[in-house]
Amino acid sequence: MAQLIEKIKAFIKTPKGKMAIVFGGVGVGFIIVLFLVYVILGGNVEDQEQLETKILTDAPIEETKEPTVTIVPLSEGFEVYGFKDPFEPLTKEEVEEEEEGEEVDISAVISLKGISFVEGEPVAQLLYNGSVFEAGEGETVSDSPYLILEIMIDKAKLLYGDDIITLSLGEDFVGKLPEEDSGQ
Repeated sequence: MAQLIEKIKAFIKTPKGKMAIVFGGVGVGFIIVLFLVYVILGGNVEDQEQLETKILTDAPIEETKEPTVTIVPLSEGFEVYGFKDPFEPLTKEEVEEEEEGEEVDISAVISLKGISFVEGEPVAQLLYNGSVFEAGEGETVSDSPYLILEIMIDKAKLLYGDDIITLSLGEDFVGKLPEEDSGQ
């Protein structure tokens, strides 16, 4: 053992030995600094993960509802090199708003339930005001504002005010009844 200590003392006196002592000291110092940084800043990794988990689970969850925005593309006649108002956006946003369901007056709903032929003439079966009525071309449906213009194999054309409505079999049309005058 004494020979080993003598060899180490002889090595330290050489230039390579002095360089080994310097690099060894710097390496040990670096390891000590890393250990201190880990202890001061990091602590125990398992405790850190448990703390993060606890923070995430104890935090209140807030729900936010963002409006739905649809961006409409530019119009067909848009010119790239034309004059543009710098304060007018190039695209326009349309915000969809939830609409509450409007109540429909059931007496204004008409539905084509079937088509039959009586003595070679077509007759339409129409559901109006909760009852089924049969009417031919040129007739009105009971006391409704609907006039039958034409009956085809699977559809019928009706006149509703100034509008012509085409109803296919099983299709419904919801119209607004004309408001009655209050005598003013």
